[in-house]
Amino acid sequence: MKKIFLTCIAVIGAVVIAIAQQKQRSVIRVALSDDSRLAISIDDRYYDKQGRSLTVGDLPAGRHKLKIYSFVPYKNRKGGRARTLYSGMITISEGTITYLTYDINSDKLRAKTEYLETNNWNNESDATHPAPPRDHAYSNQLNGQDMTALKTTVDERITDTDKQKLVQSVLEGRSYTTEQVRTIISWFNFESTKLDVAKWAYKGVSDKQNYWKVESDFTYSSSKDEFNTYISSQK
Repeated sequence: MKKIFLTCIAVIGAVVIAIAQQKQRSVIRVALSDDSRLAISIDDRYYDKQGRSLTVGDLPAGRHKLKIYSFVPYKNRKGGRARTLYSGMITISEGTITYLTYDINSDKLRAKTEYLETNNWNNESDATHPAPPRDHAYSNQLNGQDMTALKTTVDERITDTDKQKLVQSVLEGRSYTTEQVRTIISWFNFESTKLDVAKWAYKGVSDKQNYWKVESDFTYSSSKDEFNTYISSQK
């Protein structure tokens, strides 16, 4: 009886911790007043993605160092030129989404904050930016337009979990290349998610002989080993 009681306490404790962690999640969305392309870094971590607005989720409440860069892509689309527009500290509250707009003309950062519970962010995002259609008239092979549409929709998701669900729902039953998978996993913030998606995506890759190249997209040797072990088990 005592063992059952302790087990129940442990389960309840885990649920309470999970709820607390959920409430602690905060989000920022950054844009420029002229709607031009930008890049950002938070707490000296540069996010390798650019766009007309950028959303970063799962941030702890408190003060963060934010840098905003203007970004002009090179003609070959391989990289671009970044210039620092803003560098300063921002404070975000627990369980909120903060919309930040850097005013090009006044050199000021404007902020608007809403609570995630009342903002209903996920539902609004789903309605405004639906997943790319999977019409029967489309080719089964993922093409450039599909990738562009998918990237736009992924950028509107807050967490890696939401992004992963979206990506897998769109890719299910489709065919795609190794390079497309490498591009897709670069859209995620956490290595664990990148690894999960890379392993899941192996089944639909049209050029499996090239899939070993994905290994170089992981930072940690443990991730590389797990990836290679999984791929070997699928052959």
